[in-house]
Formats: sequence, structure tokens, C-alpha cells
Amino acid sequence: MKDLVRAEIYAQMKGMQDEARRLALAAAKEDPTHQAQVRALAVLIKVGALAEAIALAESVVARDPTERLAWRALLIAAEKSGALVLAVKAATELVKLTPDDAELAKRKKRLDEELARGSRARRSA
Repeated sequence: MKDLVRAEIYAQMKGMQDEARRLALAAAKEDPTHQAQVRALAVLIKVGALAEAIALAESVVARDPTERLAWRALLIAAEKSGALVLAVKAATELVKLTPDDAELAKRKKRLDEELARGSRARRSA
């Protein structure tokens, strides 16, 4: 748990992002609890380690498909990395888990439209 606390602190410090990433990954590997995994996800996203965040989030939701924070982290990391299909998948799962979240429903609709526009553009090219 010390590694995770240090990772969270280092993520806030200029020039310490690589160390924060390393510590977050180590903490996630050492502690399989949802709390530790989600905290590690937050650090990975904050420092821009999006590929690692996506891999970890996918691992968490594979073990527990009802883990809303991991789905949200997957959505954020996928959006930031430009993985639109994955972002739509994460948003779809989140909407199922939190159907009363109007902002999330709007976000999903925007992602669906963006994905459709991209598909149409590729077909016409």
C-alpha cells in the first residue's frame, strides 16, 4: 500500500510521472483488491499511462463486470487515447450500471455519434 500512496503523491509532482507510473503498476500487481486497482487506475490516467490504464481496467472489469469505477476509468483512458470503439463499449456498460446518470447518457450519445461519423468518413474515403 505504501507504493500506491507514493504513486499518488508522485503523480502530483512535476517530473515524477514515470516513477508514479512504475509504483502504481507495482501496487496494482501486489494488491488485487478493487480499491487498490481503482486507485492505481487513477494514477495511471493522471500520468498519461493510458495503455497500462486500459489494460488494468479491462482486467478489473473482466473479474467484476459491475465495477463502475473501473468502467469509468476505462472510458476516460479510451477516450484520451482515441480508442473510440472501446470508449463506446465502456460507456454502454456504465449506462447499464447507472441508468439514471443523465450526463453519462449524453456522453455515450456523443461517442456513438462520433463513432458513426468516423465510420461514414472511412467508407466514403
